[in-house]
Amino acid sequence: MSCISKQQSGRIDFRKLINIIYYIKENDLPVFRSNEFEAFKVIHDKEYQKNYKLLKEIEFETIVQYVSEDNKNIKNKNVKVLLECNLDLLPIVTINEKIVCKKRILSLEELSELLDIGFSIQEDNL
Repeated sequence: MSCISKQQSGRIDFRKLINIIYYIKENDLPVFRSNEFEAFKVIHDKEYQKNYKLLKEIEFETIVQYVSEDNKNIKNKNVKVLLECNLDLLPIVTINEKIVCKKRILSLEELSELLDIGFSIQEDNL
């Protein structure tokens, strides 16, 4: 079961705004090189978000929050408390302030389910 569907049981309201924040270590190359992060970069584009709002009549925003050792730049209290104990929980994903994933980012399937869109990633086989 995806981490999103567990959270959608009445606790996250998607009717007006979907706010997705990825909390990531600045030097986390495996995350940055993943297909999942490539899909996130597509939806992170402001023009894409504008077109999505026109099509689905739902606004969403995406933020990549780079996390440092001192965690001073984190505003989400739950994320801040988690990271005070253990930075190894990164990456962390929140949707509308609720933590939905720890130690990973959203899968392509989860992003598709959340935004009600399909994703297709073409890989070079070099």
